[in-house]
Amino acid sequence: MISIAQAISTVKANTNALMKTTIKTVEKAGGYILSKDIKSPINMPPFNQSAMDGYALSLHESNTYRLMGEIQAGDEHQPILKPGEAYRIFTGAAVPKTANAVVMQEKVTVEKLLIKIEGDVSINQNIRPLGEQVKYDDLALKKGTKLTPAAIGFLASLGITTVSVYKKPSIAIITTGNELVDPGTNLKYGKIYESNSKMLLSALYNLKFYDINLYNVADNYGRTVAQLKTAINENDLVIITGGISVGDYDFVGRALTELHVEELFL
Repeated sequence: MISIAQAISTVKANTNALMKTTIKTVEKAGGYILSKDIKSPINMPPFNQSAMDGYALSLHESNTYRLMGEIQAGDEHQPILKPGEAYRIFTGAAVPKTANAVVMQEKVTVEKLLIKIEGDVSINQNIRPLGEQVKYDDLALKKGTKLTPAAIGFLASLGITTVSVYKKPSIAIITTGNELVDPGTNLKYGKIYESNSKMLLSALYNLKFYDINLYNVADNYGRTVAQLKTAINENDLVIITGGISVGDYDFVGRALTELHVEELFL
């Protein structure tokens, strides 16, 4: 017997990465690995954006401004400000092109249609410029990136709906034994409920592997060889539970030898 660490090392050293790709919608791509670079189809933000709740200003020499209106997040109109004019603005709203600063509301005193600013205000203050996070056609995420929830949110914010990712392996789980019956069925004398496949399924689902095929083989040599051959041909990975000992009805070892499966460790 070898250690688990040695077994994992041996498997890694004798396994080639699958290079098959598939297209996934972004909301179902979590945990997958990007197979291509993704370039941004837009500037993000796609406009000069207010970073604060406050007032958009067209700066002038005085600290008093005339209040001309209001801009909410999502508003599509582009008011034109003259020097000395201001608009009430909210976080995330588009800053008019004729405004060159946003002052936070805590620094403002409102007197009817006039506002007074406390302290100095610098050009572009509290404005997230167009393309600050990522610019159009710049690299957004590189090939080989694992898609986390944060990455999924980022892609969605760029308007991306599908991505090319490396396909996860198809996996076969083979259980063996005449004594096995499915949970929930009548348990006859001499039988036991089959539980290994349920445990393995749960572990694989937890790792976000879902392309899984289940096979059950009776204690028959010919059927064992045939089922193993089918599973090997139709799946990228085969997990076998049972039938590997040296009893009279443990046929898995001999069947694998007949199918020319190389043994790397015991």
